[in-house]
Amino acid sequence: MNTFIRQQTTTRWMQWWEAMGIAHEDPHDSHAIHDLRVAIRRLTQCFRLFEEHFDAAAVGKFRKQLHRLMRNCGVARNHHIAEKLLEDAGFGKSSASMRFLSKGRKQAEKTLAKDLKKMLQRKEVEAAALTPAPAAPEDLENPMPDLVGKFFAAGREAATPASSYAEMHHFRVDAKHFRYSVELFEPRFEPDRLAPILAALRELQDKLGDMNDCVTALELLKKHKRASAAIQELLEQREHMFRSHWKRYFGPKKEGLWISTFSAMGKPSPAPRKLKTRRADLLRPVNTTSGTSSGPRGKQK
Repeated sequence: MNTFIRQQTTTRWMQWWEAMGIAHEDPHDSHAIHDLRVAIRRLTQCFRLFEEHFDAAAVGKFRKQLHRLMRNCGVARNHHIAEKLLEDAGFGKSSASMRFLSKGRKQAEKTLAKDLKKMLQRKEVEAAALTPAPAAPEDLENPMPDLVGKFFAAGREAATPASSYAEMHHFRVDAKHFRYSVELFEPRFEPDRLAPILAALRELQDKLGDMNDCVTALELLKKHKRASAAIQELLEQREHMFRSHWKRYFGPKKEGLWISTFSAMGKPSPAPRKLKTRRADLLRPVNTTSGTSSGPRGKQK
């Protein structure tokens, strides 16, 4: 397998494995759940972007497991977010809407805890990230200029007044995939060359995420009229903020600049070093009885 692909995928594999251990220690921690979701997305984007370099059967089976875990994380996270929105809107914990959300959150966290325990207690996890595949040339084709064009085209469509929340949600997902692709190729650029691009993407994702939080909360609270009305008002404000932000910061000149930047992608810098991590190390089980992972801990960013 191409050295660069192996290096990037193994890094994200280890981040995912560590994030699972941390989330298992406290499945009630919304930050740990968020970090695990980010780790899953980053690892999945490696498989998506470099799919021809992996064993399709092994990766397909593994991604189904990740999808289930991501779904369970999402249910717990959606309840956390909805509770926070209602709290900000002035709803007390004793209100019917807050009690409804609290009950759903606790059930979701219980389901997630069981799923994490099951995955972490397995003697072996499908090592799809290290599955042998046909040799790839060290000089990878540069997919980024084409991805930039697709990203801006999708954004322009989502920012039109006629776009639906479903369409804006699809763009939000596309924007995440694009950002994780940028992060994958960051080692091939001079230090901090992509920092402004990543900062712009994070700010855009904040706008899209804030809007999606409202849409998700509305779905959970569709039988609670007063709570839904408060969130609907907030959603309309956030929708306007997203469209204004896109129009101001993501025009044609920005697209041309980004394409020019990514067209200059070079060799990995610094030069990739031989990975010392062994397959057996990646498959180390987490000690679920003590609630601690067998590897070093660190907060996912």
